[in-house]
Amino acid sequence: MIKNRSVPTSAVIPVLAYDDVAKASDWLCRAFGFKERLRIGDHRAQLVFGDGAVILINGADARGAVLVREGGRDLAAEQPAKLREMIERCCRLARRMAERLGTADGVEILNDVVLNQVLVRFTPPGGGDADAFTRQVMTRVQDGGEAWMGGTTWHGMGAMRISVSNWSTTEADIDRTADAILGAAAG
Repeated sequence: MIKNRSVPTSAVIPVLAYDDVAKASDWLCRAFGFKERLRIGDHRAQLVFGDGAVILINGADARGAVLVREGGRDLAAEQPAKLREMIERCCRLARRMAERLGTADGVEILNDVVLNQVLVRFTPPGGGDADAFTRQVMTRVQDGGEAWMGGTTWHGMGAMRISVSNWSTTEADIDRTADAILGAAAG
């Protein structure tokens, strides 16, 4: 099988829409230490940070992408400090989630939490199929209504993928969600 080398190898790659991709790429590299992996014309760029990556697209091409806008205004251009604070807060809250979950027995944090993503795997009490148990924990949390997270495969292992990306998420939300996840893992 031929490996696709045209995209970063990250398990999750957020797509962010900006009115000016080149300006946004330059700013994200300066402000957060991203490295530009690829730029295609003035409408697309791939940025990497450690094992993580984001793709920047022109706002006109957004069709369902995560828009970095507030009230129709481009935050990167008009309020870079506010955008930076929002991104840093989401990353900080993701680390908080990893710290809360990672202290529990049978819970393994699979990734270095450098952006806003946490990959978690659960081992069933007494041993057994960790992939199936991880899916079961995820379903219990979703059925409980506290939060929604998706599943993924990381280096051949099933995992719960938690993305912290909403501007209104608080520490209390993270703690409440971590409690719900740990409760679901406990049965």
